[in-house]
Amino acid sequence: MIYIKLQGHIYEYDIKEMVRQYFPKENIQMISDLSKASKNELIIINGLKVEKDKYKFYTIFQKKNQILLKEIMQLRIPSFENDKEKQRWEKRKLKVILYYSMEKQYSKSLPWGILTGIRPTKIVHKLMDEEKKEENIAKVLKSQFLLSNEKIKLLMDVAKQERDIVYPIDKNKVSIYIGIPFCPSRCVYCSFLSSVIQKNRESVKEYLQALYYEIKEIGKYINKHSLSIESIYIGGGTPTVLKVDELKELLDILQETFNIDEIKEYTLEAGRPDTINKEKLIVALSHGIKRISINPQTMNQKTLQNIGRMHSVEDIKKAYFLAREIGFSFINMDLILGLPGEDLKDVKRTLKEVEILKPENITVHTMSVKKGSKLKERLEEIKLDQGQKVSKMIEVAQDFASSNGYYAYYLYRQKYMLGNLENVGYCKTGYRSIYNIQMIAEKQTIIGLGAGSVTKVVFQEKDRIERMPNVKNVEQYIKRIQEMIDRKLSLLDSLYCKI
Repeated sequence: MIYIKLQGHIYEYDIKEMVRQYFPKENIQMISDLSKASKNELIIINGLKVEKDKYKFYTIFQKKNQILLKEIMQLRIPSFENDKEKQRWEKRKLKVILYYSMEKQYSKSLPWGILTGIRPTKIVHKLMDEEKKEENIAKVLKSQFLLSNEKIKLLMDVAKQERDIVYPIDKNKVSIYIGIPFCPSRCVYCSFLSSVIQKNRESVKEYLQALYYEIKEIGKYINKHSLSIESIYIGGGTPTVLKVDELKELLDILQETFNIDEIKEYTLEAGRPDTINKEKLIVALSHGIKRISINPQTMNQKTLQNIGRMHSVEDIKKAYFLAREIGFSFINMDLILGLPGEDLKDVKRTLKEVEILKPENITVHTMSVKKGSKLKERLEEIKLDQGQKVSKMIEVAQDFASSNGYYAYYLYRQKYMLGNLENVGYCKTGYRSIYNIQMIAEKQTIIGLGAGSVTKVVFQEKDRIERMPNVKNVEQYIKRIQEMIDRKLSLLDSLYCKI
C-alpha cells in the first residue's frame, strides 16, 4: 500500500498516475488525513505553496513517522494567459518535483519522464504549430517533460511523419470506425468487451441489423452535410469472425451508404488467422478494402496457447500467404512485447519469422496489464517483467525495423504498460496508415459506429474535443440504438449546424 497526501492543490489524477509509473503493482490510496495512514507504509506528500512572488513545490517521503526524503523547488510566478494555462503549468511542476524525488529515492529514471498521457506527439505538434525550431522543441521535451534523448528522437521522428497527413486541417473531412465486438476466443491480455462468438451466435444477426441502421442514419447525415470520408476502419473484436455472407452484407451496406471510391484508406481487421479464409478475403478485396491486419502477436506456439489463441504459427503464415495470393498488397501485423513467459530469444524468433513475411506495416505493442483482463485477475501468479528486459525487447524491435527498411510513423502509450514504454507503428515507405495517424493526432472528427465505439468531434477553433461513446454491451446497444444515434447526431450538429 502507498498513501498519497496532497497539500495546496487538487490534481489527484495526475499525481496518482505519476506515482503509478514507479509502483505499477501497488495499491495506491489518496488520503486527506495523515493519521488514517498505516505508519508502516510509504506516505508521499506532494504539495505547493504560493509565497509572495514565488511558487514553492515540494515532495516528502515518510515511513514509520520518519522523513525519508524531502525535495523542494522554488520558482518565480510566471504570467498566465488564463486559468487553464496556470493549472497546466502547476500540474507539470508538481509532477517534476515528484519525479525528481522518486528518481533520487529509487535510483531509477523513466524514459518518458513525467509524461503519462496516451498521445505524446500532440505536444510536439503544438510546438511545431508555434513554429518552434527542432532544437528548441527538443529542449522543451528535455527540460520541461524530462524525456530521455532516445524518446525525444523517436517522438520528433514520428511527429514529422504525421504532419502532412494531419495538416492542413479540414473540418469537413471525417473518418469512420466500425466495431464488430465478437471474437473466436478471449485473449488473456484483452480488456475489450468482446463476446466469444460461439456463445453468442444468436445475437450476431440482431447486432448487425442495429449496426446497419446506425450506418445508414449516419450516412444520411454525412451526405446531407457534404462531408468527405478520408478513411474507414473496421475493427473489433475480430470482424472476420463473421460468416462470409454476414461480412458481404456488411460491406454491401457500407458500399451503398458511403462513396467508397473516394476514400483514401479502407482497413479490415483480420486479426485472428483462424477466422480468415479465401472467400472472406475475396469479398473484402472486391468491396474496395485495400489494407488488412493479420495479427500474430507472437510467433511462438507455446505463448499462443498461454494467451488464449486457438491457432498455430503455421495458421498465421498460411493466412498471410493466402492474403497475398488473393491480391492484398498492404498488410499490417501486430506484435506484443513482454507477453507472459517470453524472453528476448522468443522476441528475436518472432521478428525473424516476420522478416520472412515482409508486411508493409508492423505495429509493436508493449504489454499492458489492463483492467478487466484475465491477465489482471491472474497477476499474482503470472510473472511479468517490469523494466529492463522489456526495454531491451523494444531496442531489438527498433533495430529490426531500421535494418529492414521500416520507419516509425505513429506512436501512442497506454496505462499500465510494462516498463512505462510505448506502442509504435512502423511502415515501409508509402504505407503509412491514415486512420492510425488521425486517431492519435485528434485533429479530425472520427465517427464511431457499433457497440463500444467512440465518436470524437473536433472543434478546432476552440481547441476542444467532445467524445460520445456507444454502450459496450451488445444487448444494450441493440435496445438503445436510436438513443445513441440521436445523441451522435446532436453532437455532430454542434459542429456542422452553427447558427
